[in-house]
Amino acid sequence: MFMAAGLPALAQYDIDTLHVRTLGVGANVNSAFSLNVGAAARFSGLAHFGDWYDATPYGYGIQIVRPADQGDNRYHLSFVRAGNFIAGMGFLKASNTFAIQNTGSNAGTTGIFISSAGNIGINKPAPIAALDVNGQIYTSGNYIYMNGNGTLFTDANNMALFTNGGYVFSNYSNAKTRALITSGGTLFLYDTATNVTKVGISPLGNSYLNGGGLAVGMSTLPTGYMLAVNGTIGGTKLKVTQTWADYVFASDYKLPSLAEVEAHIKENHKLPDIPSEQEIAREGLDVGEMQKLQMQKIEELTLYVIELKKQLEVQQKEIEALKAK
Repeated sequence: MFMAAGLPALAQYDIDTLHVRTLGVGANVNSAFSLNVGAAARFSGLAHFGDWYDATPYGYGIQIVRPADQGDNRYHLSFVRAGNFIAGMGFLKASNTFAIQNTGSNAGTTGIFISSAGNIGINKPAPIAALDVNGQIYTSGNYIYMNGNGTLFTDANNMALFTNGGYVFSNYSNAKTRALITSGGTLFLYDTATNVTKVGISPLGNSYLNGGGLAVGMSTLPTGYMLAVNGTIGGTKLKVTQTWADYVFASDYKLPSLAEVEAHIKENHKLPDIPSEQEIAREGLDVGEMQKLQMQKIEELTLYVIELKKQLEVQQKEIEALKAK
């Protein structure tokens, strides 16, 4: 048995095999420890620490070994700051997951966790992907790079796929597309129930709405409208597909007499078939229908002028005949 008091005062010892009960070397020897080294120490071979032993040298230096189920939540290696702040690293209790944590024991769920599959979890003790983060991610750089096709998931129903050919927003299996941006910059929006394109917005070609209406300058589309604009519309041409009023020139068209038109104006203060001021204020103006009604009146006026011309020609002949007498 070696006792601290019986050792010569040497700065270094070469020890092949030493069974120590209480051994003190150097200054500040404390007999409470079986081995208390108060000077520089060196281990030239593999040093084993812990409550378990594994004879296989997995590396050089320090090898800390604990049982497969250590029965507690203690670290393999702990770091203590002034007795108040504890951090450590080691395998989780009865687990193949290695953890680095800044908590009192490895029972917590915060820290960095490395699974046996090589997945890294941040605040995620059981990571299911190469990088699995439970919490927000912040980067002070301008870019996040993904080599090849990159995919972002929020849950099984929402996915964003970034490729060299464009961007796809869909469900996890990419069976139901929400939106697609092509390499040319065209945006397609889909009906997720039918997976049919409903909106196409193109910077180069045609844009369209396939189902549903469009409200501009307002948050809701008024009932009965496919396009509603809260403001002034500017353009160089407006084409409306509309039936026309050429029926006025049909042989069976009943042209109202001017006396009937006069009576209608006196009673209703508007032309026959034309909406009133109150109707326009209440329901708005149907541009196509109004153009047709105006053309109807123009054609009726044309017939009235033709009829008056015929009457004037007859009257002129009668006047000339009276003059001749």
